[in-house]
Amino acid sequence: MVSVVSRKESGSLEPCGFVVYVLCYVLGLLYMIWALVPDDVLHSVDISYYPPKSFALYLPTLLLGMFLSIPFFYAVLNSRAAPNFDSLDTLWDGYAKPAPIRIERHGQRASTGATLPNIERTADL
Repeated sequence: MVSVVSRKESGSLEPCGFVVYVLCYVLGLLYMIWALVPDDVLHSVDISYYPPKSFALYLPTLLLGMFLSIPFFYAVLNSRAAPNFDSLDTLWDGYAKPAPIRIERHGQRASTGATLPNIERTADL
């Protein structure tokens, strides 16, 4: 029997992903033009309203700092959400099941039914 693998129909996320992909290249190109082209050339093409050139360094530095600090803040949030080590919440929660109660008879184990020897207590040593 031969199975035919067909391509899924195009979902709504694929065109959005493509648009974001192309938009990243366009914005990256505009950023490089803004950062590298001198002000005189931009004014000659009638581009006069743009952020200061110092933002060309601030923006990547800010993004890198945020990227590197996210794991630290994630760890802090997780440690704040977890119960303390001495709390009983670390042992029991809403999904924990209590152990079944064993009823032991004198001289027998409840689980196996094996008899235990009776040891008389004669003296304290």
